[in-house]
Amino acid sequence: MKITYGFWQTEFPVAPEEFDELDETHSPWHETPEQIEAALEYGREKARLLRWVRRHMRARLTPRERRYVHLVFFRGMTYLEAAQRTGVHPSVVHRSVQRSLAKLRRQLMSGRTRGRLRVTRFRGAPFPG
Repeated sequence: MKITYGFWQTEFPVAPEEFDELDETHSPWHETPEQIEAALEYGREKARLLRWVRRHMRARLTPRERRYVHLVFFRGMTYLEAAQRTGVHPSVVHRSVQRSLAKLRRQLMSGRTRGRLRVTRFRGAPFPG
């Protein structure tokens, strides 16, 4: 095990079987099985939602709109960075992204979605604790 403090590094040799004897209930990162399952379910639900978004982006958005949404939401760029990358004004990127989100929102609320998609707000902690 190596512990790093700033530029100081200290190594402590630990046999792997010693980890089995550790009491994890007093660890600050200990999670109950219920919390772990809740976090996994949150991840599965988020993955289903992302698959739905990608599928409907291909079906409903123009290539230009898809590119702006991809740069802003999947690459994490600001409107200004996306505009500089594509050679347009930032307001063009902003309007296109807002229009694209409105299209996807209308499609979601229309109820005509393939497969089962459960809509959940992904705000706050994914599981209690």
